[in-house]
Amino acid sequence: LDSATVQATSGDAVLVQDEAERVKEVPPPPPPGGPKKRAQAWEEIKNGLDSDQSVDPYAEVHARLSEKYDVPRNMTLYNALRAQFYDYLVEVDGPPDLGAAERVLLDMRTAFEPHRLSGQYNGMIKLCLDSQPPNYDRAEHWYRSMLLDGVPVIVRTFGKLINAASERGNVREAERWVQEMIAQGVEMDLVALTTLLKACGKAKNAERAEYWFKWAVDSGLTPDSIIYNTMIKVHLTVQNVPRAEAYLEQLRETGAQLTSWGFGALIQAYTLAGDSEKVNSCLLEARAAGFRLDRKLHEAVLHSLANSRSFKELEDWMQHMAAEGVRPSADNYGIVVQAYADVGDHEAVERWSNKFADLSGSGSSSPQLMVSQLQALVKSSDIASAERQMETYLADRRVVNIRHFNVLITGFAHAGDLNRATYWFERITQEGELPNAGSFDSMILACSKAEDVERTEHFFKQREKARFSPTEVTYAIMIGAYARIGAAVRAERMFDTMVASGLKPTDIIYGALLKAYCGVKGPRKLAVVRSAWSLFDSMLREGVRPNYNIYDDLFQVLEHAFYASSSDDSVADDTLDLAGTTETLLRHMIATGVDVDYMIDRKCRPMLGEGRVAEVCKELGVEMVQGSIKKQNWSRRMGIQKS
Repeated sequence: LDSATVQATSGDAVLVQDEAERVKEVPPPPPPGGPKKRAQAWEEIKNGLDSDQSVDPYAEVHARLSEKYDVPRNMTLYNALRAQFYDYLVEVDGPPDLGAAERVLLDMRTAFEPHRLSGQYNGMIKLCLDSQPPNYDRAEHWYRSMLLDGVPVIVRTFGKLINAASERGNVREAERWVQEMIAQGVEMDLVALTTLLKACGKAKNAERAEYWFKWAVDSGLTPDSIIYNTMIKVHLTVQNVPRAEAYLEQLRETGAQLTSWGFGALIQAYTLAGDSEKVNSCLLEARAAGFRLDRKLHEAVLHSLANSRSFKELEDWMQHMAAEGVRPSADNYGIVVQAYADVGDHEAVERWSNKFADLSGSGSSSPQLMVSQLQALVKSSDIASAERQMETYLADRRVVNIRHFNVLITGFAHAGDLNRATYWFERITQEGELPNAGSFDSMILACSKAEDVERTEHFFKQREKARFSPTEVTYAIMIGAYARIGAAVRAERMFDTMVASGLKPTDIIYGALLKAYCGVKGPRKLAVVRSAWSLFDSMLREGVRPNYNIYDDLFQVLEHAFYASSSDDSVADDTLDLAGTTETLLRHMIATGVDVDYMIDRKCRPMLGEGRVAEVCKELGVEMVQGSIKKQNWSRRMGIQKS
């Protein structure tokens, strides 16, 4: 404001005059631009002095801080504080000290201009994200402080913030930081884009990956081989092999080639698809491109053989690795052990664990193999032995991590033992570990199976509070929990929350919501028919292929409504064509090749009648033998290969 405007208000004029008199008494402060908090700190120091009021608060701040940090004579206060700050950021005798580093930075904010502290601010955010567990709230706090103090945020710091969201598979938070970066005028680079794409891949959200890839290209960024390799891996994560192959062609057009892990991801995808020809082609291409079959490519083959349960070939490949001069690592042994653990073959797990112990010379298994040993016991329904084994690991002070605890929690969850699951969940923190997303999901499952909805919702909220974004698995468990008690409305709300978060429902989630509709009792049995049919229609529009259980639940909803309307005229609804809907569903089920034998015998005949069922089957070429479907002829005519 100019002087005329200031003098218009007498109160303001007095304040300005008082301020002018105060300034005359002391030397001027350092150049303007510092935060108000620093000026307030100086004023507090000045007011607290017993000496003459003309003492320079700026000099007093420096004097007090020099004494506090015992600054050597040959060092300036700035250099001393800077060295002290970075000492706390480095892990020397122990983990980095976040609290001590924050105190030093606050002192530096008091003593120096913020523009001199860019490195410290960015370092503080990095420290918050690198601490165990990561302190996302403090990282956000210091980011906001930077903006308030006018300190520029460098692209590397934004990359760390995006990466923190990526590690948790939180696409929305990663995108928020990208938007913050753009708003601050920081240009997106290829490193930040790669991190964002990896977040999309971890969340299995190929659509958002496609969006940001196109956005980056339109913004003038030229994708490099790492970007193309990342996009290939994103699409392979969601098993979209054709789209991954399209990016592979674009990669080849640039003259670049797949990385080692890119070849590995393709090998895994082709193996899962049962395409051995393309697996061999990939291996040949990798060799032709100059890639020696390194450990990553060998691991890709091992993963493929393990997923296809080809145990003999899996063991043979381990010997083949050694013949090629690649010594199998603990992770390679872990793949073999895990494959046997998945089928509950405890004897094979012990055999391969002992092989590793003999070759490594350690006399004991690695943490990964110990996890597989526990899983093998749990899979073979011997969870009591798994629990004793875990107690032995802890008593012997063996290296255990969160995965060991999660195996037991999940095992007790599936066994319906909520008390033991809770016991091992509490042991996590007692043993110095922290629960991860899998720990919370297992506890949610345990509470769900015990039909303890209150505790189920409690652990769901605790999961979010710990900054773990719910996944498709989490939502499936929550919807299943509501289905168990027939709370269809709450299940619908959870389904809507998941869709609003950007996640796509899977056939498992659709099935869980249909189970909730099956559990509805009373007059609402007819009302849920429309909801169930609308859900089925949505499922088809989203391209999700219905499985046998989906059809079974739909028929069950129709059956409940049919018997409810037949037995009680007061709940009948003339606007519902139950017979027509049943016939439409039967036709759809036959067309998609799902086995309809049981459905016709138990579900369709009561609602359609013997004659109408026979007509529909005859029209669609399904042969009936004494009222039942002749399965072999039906399978042959429909061109279905039975597994």
